[in-house]
Amino acid sequence: MTSGGHRNNSNTETGRTRQMRTDLKGPIMVDTNDIQDLCLYLDAVYDGQEGKLHFAIGGQPYQTEEGRYSHRKWVPGFFHWPDDSTEIAGEMVKAAKVGDLFLCPYLMTGESRAKGRSLARALVHAEIDTEIDTDCVLSLNGFAVASGTTGHAHIYIYVPLTESVPVHQHEQLCRVLGERFGAKDFKVADNDVLRPPGSLNHKATVMNGGGGEPTQVRWLVRP
Repeated sequence: MTSGGHRNNSNTETGRTRQMRTDLKGPIMVDTNDIQDLCLYLDAVYDGQEGKLHFAIGGQPYQTEEGRYSHRKWVPGFFHWPDDSTEIAGEMVKAAKVGDLFLCPYLMTGESRAKGRSLARALVHAEIDTEIDTDCVLSLNGFAVASGTTGHAHIYIYVPLTESVPVHQHEQLCRVLGERFGAKDFKVADNDVLRPPGSLNHKATVMNGGGGEPTQVRWLVRP
């Protein structure tokens, strides 16, 4: 990977990727299985496209007075995909050791992760807070990722489409998918950021008194 994250970087991107690297000072050991899981995810959601991969690292997590999970530090950034894809995955897995990693499953056309600015919408997604029927996911030719802490199901479901659809239709399809699996809160935008497999959920380290170990974000149904 060239300095700043990818070839022909803007100054904005360089600053963002340098910030991510600054947070990773010192040796951080990573499991090659985590990198492989993340690479499989990236290949599945981006499916041969080329564009801007947007991510965010949530650092210094804490529990708010209202009992919600939040971060004191939020570092967004982007790379050009698929340049240096394996190295990108390695950097992200390292970042996930010290912070919560979130990725947008839709490549963007530019440096802004704005709603409606995705390169294509040939995928629909849903966020589910209950256990799911994995056979139902398989019947849709979909895949799923489990990201919740112990005792708290939190699952992302993805279903590829045969072609890209307009923004309004994409949102409708995401909502229908969520309803099919009992979603209560709907993430339906093409600029959502979600936890990928190969990363860690750090909620247990601070919630309800903290002291817990980070939870592995893992494949529930592989593509």
